[in-house]
Amino acid sequence: MSNNDSTRADLDDETDQKGFGEVTREVSQVFHSADPNATPNSPSFFDQTGIHENHFELNASVQIFNVENLPMQFGNYRLLKLLGEGGAGMVFLAEAKSENPERKEPISVAVKLIRPAMMNSEQATLRFVKEARLQSEVINSYVPHVIEYGCHEGLYFIVSEFVEGTPLNQLTDRLKTMPVKLSLRIISDVLAALSAMHEAGVIHRDVKPGNVIADQFKIAKLTDFGLARHIDQSESMAMTRQQAVLGTPLYMAPEQQSESRSVDERADIYSIGVTLYEMLTGKLPVEGESALELAEKHRIERPHPPKSVRTQISQAVSDVVMKALEKSPDMRYQDAAEMQGDIQRLLEDRPTSIRLYPETPDTNDPGIKRYEFSWTLAATTKDLWPLVADTDRFNRAIGLPAPTYSYEHKSTRRKIFAEAKFNGMKVRWREHPFQWIQGRAMSVLREFEEGPFEWVTSTVKLSPLIDGKTHLEHLFQVKPRGLMGKLVTPFQFNVMTKRSLDKVYRRLERIANDRSCGFACDVSFAKPPKLTSDQQNRLNKRIDKLASSVGSAAIAEEFGQLLRVVADPFAVRIRPIPLATKLDCSVEESMRLCLASVEIGLLNLAWDVICPVCRTAATDVTSLQKIASHSKCQVCDIEFEVDFAKSVELIFGVHPEIRSVQRKTYCIGGPFHAPHVLAQNRLLSQQSVDVGADLNTGVYSVCGPQFDRQPEIVVSDKALATRVEIAIGEKWDTRDQHSPRMMPGAACVHIKNEFESEILVRLEQRSDSEDAVTAAVASQNELFQQLFPHEFERANQLVEVARVYLLGIRYGGADGLADQIGDIKVQDLWKELQTALGVDAKMCQLVEESYAMTVVSFDRLEDLLKALQRVRYLDEGGFDLPLNECSYAINCGSVMVGAKNQRRATFGKTVRKNQRLLNFLEPGVFATTDEVWQSIKQQEDVYEVKAIADGLVTFTLTQ
Repeated sequence: MSNNDSTRADLDDETDQKGFGEVTREVSQVFHSADPNATPNSPSFFDQTGIHENHFELNASVQIFNVENLPMQFGNYRLLKLLGEGGAGMVFLAEAKSENPERKEPISVAVKLIRPAMMNSEQATLRFVKEARLQSEVINSYVPHVIEYGCHEGLYFIVSEFVEGTPLNQLTDRLKTMPVKLSLRIISDVLAALSAMHEAGVIHRDVKPGNVIADQFKIAKLTDFGLARHIDQSESMAMTRQQAVLGTPLYMAPEQQSESRSVDERADIYSIGVTLYEMLTGKLPVEGESALELAEKHRIERPHPPKSVRTQISQAVSDVVMKALEKSPDMRYQDAAEMQGDIQRLLEDRPTSIRLYPETPDTNDPGIKRYEFSWTLAATTKDLWPLVADTDRFNRAIGLPAPTYSYEHKSTRRKIFAEAKFNGMKVRWREHPFQWIQGRAMSVLREFEEGPFEWVTSTVKLSPLIDGKTHLEHLFQVKPRGLMGKLVTPFQFNVMTKRSLDKVYRRLERIANDRSCGFACDVSFAKPPKLTSDQQNRLNKRIDKLASSVGSAAIAEEFGQLLRVVADPFAVRIRPIPLATKLDCSVEESMRLCLASVEIGLLNLAWDVICPVCRTAATDVTSLQKIASHSKCQVCDIEFEVDFAKSVELIFGVHPEIRSVQRKTYCIGGPFHAPHVLAQNRLLSQQSVDVGADLNTGVYSVCGPQFDRQPEIVVSDKALATRVEIAIGEKWDTRDQHSPRMMPGAACVHIKNEFESEILVRLEQRSDSEDAVTAAVASQNELFQQLFPHEFERANQLVEVARVYLLGIRYGGADGLADQIGDIKVQDLWKELQTALGVDAKMCQLVEESYAMTVVSFDRLEDLLKALQRVRYLDEGGFDLPLNECSYAINCGSVMVGAKNQRRATFGKTVRKNQRLLNFLEPGVFATTDEVWQSIKQQEDVYEVKAIADGLVTFTLTQ
């Protein structure tokens, strides 16, 4: 029951005085107290599961359907006038005489009759009876009460409460746009009806204005259960053929447009969103000339927010509508009660549950100015996102000056400040963290200490269109400061900013469609760089030398052209693996190209020290010898241990004699530099955010700088869930929780902040960069060793700490096997086993090997377990090394990585512990530490424990 019930004191007078149950009993008595000879074929159908056996013998008079014959008698009801009709039936206003002697006037009811032509269809008849049964199951003030239903003279009927009012579609046609508060009150009533339906296990499937009756704006009721069915489909789906599409296309949810079997109560939420959108704006959110076009638009196109269509609509109301209209059911309100709660908050002028994007210092200030611009770009959202998300290059392109950054750590919360000159005037502001959901939207808030603005928010939203295009919105919210701010703001944003944005977005449209741009979208957003004649001559000469050095004039020339046009941010950070993709060559060839370019003066070599949290460069140095064992990331405000196997990456920059490159940072902390982060959002206490994204198999974590424990989500092909909910707070302890599991693909992660304070929360994929050459890898390159012997010598002495998972495999019968097939054959078998494990791939490195044992390392446990599965398949294929007689040891910890005899070497107590485990294990047994076992349990349930003792777990594979 809605919270509005207490305000409904002026409902139907008769219902208020006597209660609707008594009125219902009176009408039912009228029908059944009549002379049985007068209505021999009109039994009640309450609790009846079958269909009248003579439903094909139509003896009902078709004159009932001729409105010119009204009024007329139907059983004990006098049909007065036609109220409405559809393809299956017609609804009449009727009256039934009351048996109560104190009540002289008849009781008004609504009688719905099935059309005689539809009686020829058993399916239509079944659906009509099902409609009556389902509506009778829902007892709620906002649903017309069913008095009875049955069959009279071969014609099926439903008698229900008569709701005196106006269909909502007539109101919208007449008013075009309805008052916001009135719209919300009506929708609140409809949601109350849906809530009762959903609690009864029934979904409506045809919510639309034509099925809502507003009783003089006092109360609204949801009618027409013709397409309703149980959420549990086992019974009612007998009446819905497979793959049938039922409903009204203009109001149907995307999943309902394709087929009706999979829909649940969230499809009704979408239809409510469409209805409310139309009430508020006078337009439908999605329009098309055919049902097929409508279905495709409902599936793909995100509509313009109601606020952009009708400016009088508040942002809060607009956000509620847009949440109901999410394409994915997991991203919508999950039930009618949840949406009704937000509607009620709007009616009471309280904040809704939806997080503002972004939060601003004074949201309700009437002095805030909004400047909203939009473009339709002929490029997909997927192609545009990495360009739009590159905020550093974007700000450079629109002509913003490069600021200098400073950091304040006086309080428990780190603050970032930026300072720059605009039109000769120095401006300082606080830079809040960027917030984004990958592929959908991003925003940033900047608070100014002086100047014409108190604060500014910049928000970009991308919405796909069905023809491969994208609707892009760029919204600015500005709080001007004083008279000067009020004068400057309109010109700055409506003229200067809009002009700059238009040029850049049109440029991005062309770049996104240029398939030759494969080097991380490397071209400039603004004017391409220009070389002087001297620089051009030097470049040509050194490219000729490079061609001789690498033995390929074509690759050298293509590389030279890249150096001419690549944007400044990439000119100072050329990485060998993306370069190999761009030049269509191997990584080894790309490494040789870059190192040879250093030798002849085309490039300079440097090292990035990567922050493990934001994964951007905390610092860069020109020599490994300058790297300390610890570093600090100013952006994340953390100190971290430098891991030369993971966090020190080799980069190359264009030599200054070839090209002048600006190394200024225009923007920090944007999503482009953290592609592993699917979403980053600021959440106030008790706020939540729904992150919709395409998830690949692997492990994702919910993390942030304000809390240590990181809930994990395992994405697995064996999982079924498409939505998970994670509440982060003081009581959360990851040790007591199982990681929720989700299936790959489109998914929703609902994150709620249960801390008492604000947090910055991220959803990120836990995986190392696949396009980086680390210091450990570079130190093994022969050309690198020749060109940089001092670097190599220093690297050979480095203690490189990394947390890895070790897998050791030992065969106790190796001596006997060698006697049978020879030492060389045994060595070949171990090499084949190492290949199956993935040795020399990025995920797996060889630690130690002998004729009886091999030990390999993995950065991620899930990769190790997948490797074990591949080994099992190898054994099933008749592998000569009896793997079921081998012993297996798994442990994790820090290792030391360096170079020994020009090869990568891994050593330390973690390696020694793995070897000790192998030495005492029985054949066919796996052993691991208790710490690793806790993680293994959350991966795949294919392990059977044998024993747990002394901190060790022994187990076997069960399948």
